Amino acid sequence: MYKLMEYENDLLDLFGSLNPCIRQVSIATYGESPRGTRKKPSLMYPPTIFKDLPKKDRRQHAPAALEYFSLGGDKTGQELGKWAKRCDFTKVRELHLQRLVLPDAISSLLHSNTRFPALRTLSLGTSANNLQMDEQTAAFIRTLPPLRTLNMTLGTGRLTFGAILDAHGSSLHSVSFGSSQSGFFWDYTHVADPATVRLLAKKCTNISYLDIMLPRFAGDEQDLGIYSALGSMPRLQELMLSLAFERDNANGPARGEYIEREELQGLEQRTVPASTSIEAESAAGPTQLRDHFDRGGLVTKTLVACALDDALARQIFRHIDQSKPKDNPRSLRLESLVVRTVGGRYCIDLNHCLDWIGRPRRVQRCIRDDSRDKLETSISLSNERWTQYKAMARQLHSPLTEMIDKIWPGYVGWTEREVCGLPLMSEDGTCV
Repeated sequence: MYKLMEYENDLLDLFGSLNPCIRQVSIATYGESPRGTRKKPSLMYPPTIFKDLPKKDRRQHAPAALEYFSLGGDKTGQELGKWAKRCDFTKVRELHLQRLVLPDAISSLLHSNTRFPALRTLSLGTSANNLQMDEQTAAFIRTLPPLRTLNMTLGTGRLTFGAILDAHGSSLHSVSFGSSQSGFFWDYTHVADPATVRLLAKKCTNISYLDIMLPRFAGDEQDLGIYSALGSMPRLQELMLSLAFERDNANGPARGEYIEREELQGLEQRTVPASTSIEAESAAGPTQLRDHFDRGGLVTKTLVACALDDALARQIFRHIDQSKPKDNPRSLRLESLVVRTVGGRYCIDLNHCLDWIGRPRRVQRCIRDDSRDKLETSISLSNERWTQYKAMARQLHSPLTEMIDKIWPGYVGWTEREVCGLPLMSEDGTCV
């Protein structure tokens, strides 16, 4: 059995014997397993991609000229400089570093003068709150040729965001700032206000696909400015929108306050562990949860803020589409919007409820030429996930059910509703 370092060094040695015909390589490196054992490299990777060379001659062999390189797993980027020495990156068109990349790893690339002259697609995982990492990432971004697709999987710092606009603004067609489930709202705050989104629209005039995380707004005219900013992108046709509810969001709605974990210390211990059965949860949970409902009403605020329905998704779609520049001949209409809610999670029973009432909605323009102004709304989930969410929602503790019935009276059978969500839009079109 191999420890992590022994395993990684052996795999690095094998890279010296890559078959010259290999063009695409994906690697996932992980830390020690709970049992402290690892499989041998020969069992984890097919030996057919390696040339049959003696180990002492492998490093002397010319590296394969790769076109696609993906490095994932818990240890992404920690040995990035070593990978660069084993591979020829001059022809790489897609580079995916999807998990956290450490500042030292980016620094090693910069100091080794590793360049990617053919790169067109980049996925990069960095932290927005680490100044050293932000500086190193910005410097790395500026060394790259004009990118067409960029995916920031974990966060975008202020310096990195400026480097993206300056070095790649005119070439980008697809940008993702908030697709990662593991990301937090404060990792995207530098791209989550109307002024910054308008700057993004001004610099990146060719964006057709955008994935971004924004704060959830109450719906007044001032707050809706961020949706107008999204509509100012003339070529934008596909939008993935994540609405976040975090306590540290100064621009967020009062009804969307994030449940502060510090205020809930001990609550998870007083409820049943996640490993117990649903029957045990139902027997132990109601009184404890009702005690929490009575102090502060934070659960009520979270339920209201995280709920999403068809009408709200359509309203967001129409507002962005109507904000499109009418005098720009290059302007294209918005074709598709997927909107979801994130945040406000702290215990398993409330999570099940939020998963159900905040299911992602897809709003798409009808593809028929005679019905281009009609919108089609659907749940952006597979049938398996839908069934799973529904089953979990039916097992909610009685306090949560009582709260839902109180917030939305008349929706006693809300878990049975197949298409329409909860009513979140008033008659004048503003958010409830």
